[in-house]
Amino acid sequence: MIAPKQIGNTATFADITANGALAVMGTVEQYRALVFTQATPGVSVTLPSPQSASIIFSLPASNKGSVAITVEGVVLPPGQTMLLAWDGASWDVLGNVVPTGGTTGQVYTKNSNANFDASWKTLAVAPTQIGSAATIADIAASGAITVTGAIEQYRGLVFTQTTANIAVTLPSPQNTALVFWLPIAHKGTAAIAVQGVVIYPGHTMLVGWDGASWDVLGNVVPPGGTSGQVLAKNSNSDFDVSWKTPTSGPGVLNTIDCTGISPVTDQTSFLTGYTIYEIDLINVVPSDSGPSMRMQWFTTDGLGAGSTNGYVTHLFWGDGMNSASGSYGWVNTNDFFLPDNLSNVAGSGVHGKITIYNPASTTTYKKWTGEFASSNASGDLIQHRTVGISTRNTLAVTGFKLATTSGQAFSSGKVIVRAVA
Repeated sequence: MIAPKQIGNTATFADITANGALAVMGTVEQYRALVFTQATPGVSVTLPSPQSASIIFSLPASNKGSVAITVEGVVLPPGQTMLLAWDGASWDVLGNVVPTGGTTGQVYTKNSNANFDASWKTLAVAPTQIGSAATIADIAASGAITVTGAIEQYRGLVFTQTTANIAVTLPSPQNTALVFWLPIAHKGTAAIAVQGVVIYPGHTMLVGWDGASWDVLGNVVPPGGTSGQVLAKNSNSDFDVSWKTPTSGPGVLNTIDCTGISPVTDQTSFLTGYTIYEIDLINVVPSDSGPSMRMQWFTTDGLGAGSTNGYVTHLFWGDGMNSASGSYGWVNTNDFFLPDNLSNVAGSGVHGKITIYNPASTTTYKKWTGEFASSNASGDLIQHRTVGISTRNTLAVTGFKLATTSGQAFSSGKVIVRAVA
């Protein structure tokens, strides 16, 4: 359909003054390229379909004029070339071809947000300057800082601040159209506010110019610290953090193996500053058959557990058995009742827990609860529940003692002390 001598022809269009479809001599597929010489702005054109609609081919279009022209819905700026293609049914704009021109070191840069509106430009930062850092001496008064040259020529800023309570702002770049980030390190001894955000000694923050203003992107994790330390807040202020050794949180405070011990004591766990503690008994078995289990509190009177100042003033307890209706009672005592008539058979020990509330308080009565399961010497399964309250005094409880009424050592089991809250 296309004579060989026609292939390679270029269709040049004079200035087009009105929107509409282009007209070419012959058929559009006979041309190797289109050239616009547009001088009238705001004109939009479409290309004619080829006579043979089933063929697939590409067609470059150049604009040698002085103003942009829209071709198939895409703006073609002056001095640029776009590549179009007929896909067998319609025209597609494949993209713009990198234009000629430019000089050594220039970059192809967007002039606007519009597609293909770009040109060769010289970087605002000379390549030899990239990588240098501006060191800022101690600043004595708040205000805008100054740097030699343009701020965008620097790869970073370093403050050596020693004067406290100073707030500074950064200068705008000379080329405000740039978008870039800038790390700021603080090697001084006094915190300084940069763009409204405090940067602390030894820290690095990251700021970014978004084409219109500076944004604080965040702080970089500071160096230092040792194995196992965590990055912790020093105050409620943003980015005021440092490496610290973590303190223990709620959880297990002490684990005691009861084997061969009598009594089992703990006088440290209640001193860790929590409000609620739990004492877990895990299969605690006496070495002899038939004793009862009792717990007593240590207090700040220094007289020891179970003294006349002891804490269990009022105690309500109840037992339920698999072979009987059980029993209950209310007593005044220095002992905290746990199950009675215990079996010394392995695996039949006392399981359960005691919860004590705010033992360190010196202004409130102490309250505690207990719930246990065990086997007695007759082989009965026992469920034992008890609650206690002291109305004798408000001394702080500093620990506990667990023993049997026979005074014999335990043969097995564990006691675990936990901080709950």
